[in-house]
Amino acid sequence: VNNAGITRDNLLIRMSDVEFDKVLQVNLRAAFVAMRAAAKSMMRNRFGRTVNISSVAGVMGNAGQTNYSASKAGLIGMGQGMASDLGPYGITVNCIAPGPFLTELPARLLSEEMKKKFTERTALGRWGEPDELIGTRLRYFRALRLLRRTPQHTIKTLQAIQRDHLNFPNSICNHC
Repeated sequence: VNNAGITRDNLLIRMSDVEFDKVLQVNLRAAFVAMRAAAKSMMRNRFGRTVNISSVAGVMGNAGQTNYSASKAGLIGMGQGMASDLGPYGITVNCIAPGPFLTELPARLLSEEMKKKFTERTALGRWGEPDELIGTRLRYFRALRLLRRTPQHTIKTLQAIQRDHLNFPNSICNHC
């Protein structure tokens, strides 16, 4: 699971090269390095399951987060490329792209106006609660374990996962 992520928010014209590079280094390059190392063993075993944690910012973009949005969009594209490379070896590469969740960080850093703008962009008109994301991830990882034991159920399991994410207020799930 590639779940590293940082932000260094700033408007494009004020964003330094250091701010841009640092976010891409942690959010995208670290996932690449980890996947490259793990892929060797997975290829030998002709089996593996990987999950990249992206963000809807990688699909929709966010003001003041050019670097973060680019890094999370890169995870989605990189995941699709990796899936093409690794799929013939029985390795799946998946991306989960959660939307905004009302955790301590956004509650502390975002103005009420920004919170309202994020809320307006969500499908259900509200922020997700951390417990909702944890439940969704647990169902997803249980499904991945099921895939290992009973590969013939792959299609039904993936359909169930997609259905969960379509009903989930602030998330998309890309099966790369």
